[in-house]
Amino acid sequence: MSENFRTLLPALRRQESPSTGGESVEQEPAETTIPGKKRVGTKNACVECRVRKIRCNGERPRCFGCQKRGMEKCVYMSSTSSGGAAAKMVKILQTLPMDRAIHTLNRLREAGNSTSALLAIIDSASPNQTPLPDRTCQDHPTLGFSSLKEELAEQYPIAYPSFPPVSATALRESNLIRPIKEALRQSAHQTPPHSRSQPTQMGSEDTEGKKTRSMDGDSAVRRFHPQGVPTGQPQPVPDYYEKRLQDLDMSHWTDIHIPSAFAAQIIMLYLRTDHPLLGIFDPYLFIKDLVDRRHRYCSRFLVHAVMYLGCQMYSAFNNDAMEYVDRFGSETKALSALEEEHNSPLNMAALVLHSLSLMAQGRDTVVFKCTKNATRMGMQLGFFPPSNSPPAELAQLSDDDVRVNSHAAWGVFCWSVFLALFYRQPGVEAPKSAPNLPIPKGPSFSRSSGRMSESGSFEEQDLMGSTFPALCEFWLMIHDGIWVYYGGRLDAPPEGWRSKLAEHKFREIVSWTTSLPPSLMRSKKSGPHVPVFHIWLHAALLDIARPFTGEAAQNEQPWKTFLATDSSATTAYKASVNQLKRLILDYRTNYETSTYSILWHTGLLYLINAILENPRDPEWHVYFLLCIYGYESLRRPYSISGSIGKSLLAIALRDTYMSGEEARMLLKDLESDDLSRLKDHLRATFMADLKMAEADPENATVENSAKDFESWALLDDLICREQMDES
Repeated sequence: MSENFRTLLPALRRQESPSTGGESVEQEPAETTIPGKKRVGTKNACVECRVRKIRCNGERPRCFGCQKRGMEKCVYMSSTSSGGAAAKMVKILQTLPMDRAIHTLNRLREAGNSTSALLAIIDSASPNQTPLPDRTCQDHPTLGFSSLKEELAEQYPIAYPSFPPVSATALRESNLIRPIKEALRQSAHQTPPHSRSQPTQMGSEDTEGKKTRSMDGDSAVRRFHPQGVPTGQPQPVPDYYEKRLQDLDMSHWTDIHIPSAFAAQIIMLYLRTDHPLLGIFDPYLFIKDLVDRRHRYCSRFLVHAVMYLGCQMYSAFNNDAMEYVDRFGSETKALSALEEEHNSPLNMAALVLHSLSLMAQGRDTVVFKCTKNATRMGMQLGFFPPSNSPPAELAQLSDDDVRVNSHAAWGVFCWSVFLALFYRQPGVEAPKSAPNLPIPKGPSFSRSSGRMSESGSFEEQDLMGSTFPALCEFWLMIHDGIWVYYGGRLDAPPEGWRSKLAEHKFREIVSWTTSLPPSLMRSKKSGPHVPVFHIWLHAALLDIARPFTGEAAQNEQPWKTFLATDSSATTAYKASVNQLKRLILDYRTNYETSTYSILWHTGLLYLINAILENPRDPEWHVYFLLCIYGYESLRRPYSISGSIGKSLLAIALRDTYMSGEEARMLLKDLESDDLSRLKDHLRATFMADLKMAEADPENATVENSAKDFESWALLDDLICREQMDES
């Protein structure tokens, strides 16, 4: 029967309290509750449990309920305090990979003072958070992207970094859109470019001015150094090139009388500027044998080819170098004929340099012959076999020999694909397969490479950087998509598949950029080859998307592999155009190499074509001038720049309301007296009008477009005269 009654609590006892002087006090009765289940809860339930209005234990990455439901992770609306959030964000930025850290920092800058945005960024950036599956964005449209531009910036920040908008007013007032002579007159009365206000804040910290070079008063390089000295900072410790080339004896390699110290400056200029992008020979082995007068990794033909291109580059500083251009050009041509049947990696490298030099001088008829010969040599040496098996004798070669072969093979391969994509001519032939040699990476020999330490010994340093290995991977991807502009090839896909394959190629390339090393990210300390790398990247992306942009319904079909609602070839094209605008502006503003390297001019040509398309860019005129005066800054070292500029002026006269008077004024700025004398001998058969190139490649060339300049200018004069008569 006792089991039917509740057990009574014991009676209260009287206790003595020290505070009452020993008097007994009666304790307050304690609240009694019926023991029950302990509540399992949390102050911050996951979103799924909140929606279902069920209990959540708050465990991460999955609460108990979500584990039972088979979900991979929970989503929490974090209640972290602002101070804790800041500390957590600092920790995240310290532990994330460099590219993700920069991307997260850009998101923070755009978020402003929003606490909720900060917490959302922390949750998405935390390294221990697993990414949501793709279906999440499909199930919850609010988690997607409103535009492809936003998606590309979010997912691929290395290729599509976010920057503050450029002030068009500041650009119009800058020296970038006026002739060199006028710009130099203004800069002589102003502070140096790096200390005055610029339309952009990106760029290098004068990483190029390693040595003081004598500079002519009208040198375009002087815009970066108004006092005529490349840098006012203390001279850096001599690097490998400077240290070794102090002992150069040019009389061993050429019959042309040129001071060895002057030749050393020219060779260093090429090696520091264009060679990281071309990579056609190992620079350490070349310099070592050049100075030691050995012929294993250096040859007379290669030295003359380097000097032929290098003298063109150096003439941007000092016009005295121009006297050597024709002399080294003639000798290089003679050696090319002499070595034509002698297959070697050094001759392959020399032929690539020879073709680039001829192109820059407007001698296009021989450019593709040199490239074909270089490719043929590689095929006969077994560098491009039909199968994937390496040459039989490769195992017997030394590491240095393998390295030289790799540089030559991949250098020729990259140059051939470069010409096939950007110059699009029937005579261009890229190898059918990639080299079966490894991509050259890292320094070739550490014991004598690098820069001097305080004790006088060399420390290991990879002067080539990571640019050329990345370009090998890049051009290999482009090689697989070259059918976009060569539809007649046997390996070209059916017409109905091309749009989808172009989309996948576009995505493959932008996805690949997330694996690029930090040294290839655009920053204030980037070397001059980094922005050129990105200019090529976006020019290639424009080429992939361009054939599928237009008014036809098929060309405007949405892309399926991106989440943004407006994703298509047109929006992808516009996103890369915006990046190209910034790249051209940054490069012209901050890099003196923009005045003596021809390799970046592809960006100028592609940007002008893009801004003149319909619907026309509202800021087309200021960016057109930015590009035209970019060619003007290249006028002295490269004769072809004036012809290219003239062809683009003809296109502008045809497609815009530019007056004939303005076009003639710009042409006068572009054409020097020497160019006017040589213009009838210049050949430029590569494409100037990229849209016309698809339907009428013959009339879309630089030389044929330039011939139309006077016709379009006269037509504009007649129209203006008729309008004046009517008024």
